[in-house]
Order: sequence, then C-alpha cells, then structure tokens
Amino acid sequence: MHTNSEKFFKNIEIEIGNLANAYELVSNEIDKLDQENQEEDQLKTTAGQVIAATENVEFTMLLKLLNRAITSFKREMKASLNDYFYMKDAGILREQSAIHIKLQIDTLCKRHKEFTSKPVPDDLLKKILGRNYYFHKNINKLTSETILEYFEMNYAMILDEQV
Repeated sequence: MHTNSEKFFKNIEIEIGNLANAYELVSNEIDKLDQENQEEDQLKTTAGQVIAATENVEFTMLLKLLNRAITSFKREMKASLNDYFYMKDAGILREQSAIHIKLQIDTLCKRHKEFTSKPVPDDLLKKILGRNYYFHKNINKLTSETILEYFEMNYAMILDEQV
C-alpha cells in the first residue's frame, strides 16, 4: 500500500520521466536529421538546399517541443507545491519517499547529456528556450535533495508570509 507521500513523489517521478523522454526524443530526432543531412550533402543538388531549409524548420520544432516539456515540468512542480504544503501541514509527509525519484533524475541527466552532445547552436537554443534556457543548462544540478529543498524553501516562504 502506498502512502500519500509515496503517491506524491511518484507523480514527481512521472514528471521527471516525461522530461527525460522529451530529451531522448529530441536527441534521437536530431540524430536522424543529421544522418539525412549527411546523405543530402553527398547529393550536392539545389533540391538539397531546399530540403536543408525544411530541416531547419524541423530542428526548430524539435527545440520547441523540448521547451514545452521543460515548461510542463516546471508548471507541475509549481502546482505540486500545494500538495506538498497540505501534506506537510497534516504531518503525513515522509521525505524519505523522495528516494523513488533518484532513478528518474539519473535517467534525465543521462538523456540531457546525450542531448548536449548534439551539434545544437547555443544561440538558437537560447532563442527558442528563452526563460527555460537557464533550467536546461543546469539540469545536471537537479537531485532528489534539490527537489526537496525547492519544496521546503517555498513552504518556509509561505509560512513567513502568513506571520
């Protein structure tokens, strides 16, 4: 039987998994585009130039997909604050339940590393990710401890505002 804490952290684990899956998808699709691009370079036709422009659109769309995945993750983390506060106030929060998210964070960091090894121009990444660029660049600092700190810090700030 799962406790409320385990269910809460299972949801966080799912969200981290979704973000890891988005990084994996984008990485794999970039590899496919690179392979197609290499094949087209061998053809050296004017039609290849048209296709290369189309690939740039595909590339941009992949980065936009990644941006939406990051935004979705951040939105869910923010929405989860209320659940965290509720459980903390009710005394039913078991922070050791957060160990369940460690494996997903490790997977996310692995997928992120695979993505960052791709030839993605940093200026394009900054442009498309916008405010999510900083989060993307620092994903490797995400741990189960930093997630707990995020919840605890926000909880402490809410308590301070209520006084």
